[in-house]
Amino acid sequence: MLSWMNLSTSIAAQYGIDFAIKCHCSKGQACPDYPDPRTGQPIDFNFLPVFSDPRLGLMPHTVQMYSFDDPAPTYGNVNFDYMFNFTVDFAGTRPVFYHPESAYWVWQHEQSMGWLVEWTLLVDKFLAACVKRWSC
Repeated sequence: MLSWMNLSTSIAAQYGIDFAIKCHCSKGQACPDYPDPRTGQPIDFNFLPVFSDPRLGLMPHTVQMYSFDDPAPTYGNVNFDYMFNFTVDFAGTRPVFYHPESAYWVWQHEQSMGWLVEWTLLVDKFLAACVKRWSC
């Protein structure tokens, strides 16, 4: 996996293109051969890019409408505090772009006609929580 990340980053750089990878918020996927530089424990698979070419940008990604410190009972999480810490811990070591979910697709079925509805998640509560957390 790291080889693919490094190769992609290298090819993009040859063309003057910045390259980044999403670091998702799912839990329970450890890489036993790669100790987390912050804890010494096996790193979460989603954070494996910290061992890649430093030109590869990191995009920590949280999901649904949860802010960092809201209860977030999704993908095995309690909240997303650890995503905030990951974002802050690696900012300055390489490009880091926080990538919250900004829209959520909801499938609705009415009689025999199905349709998709984009349900925006950039609601006041979400924005207020993000601003509060980032302005410390």
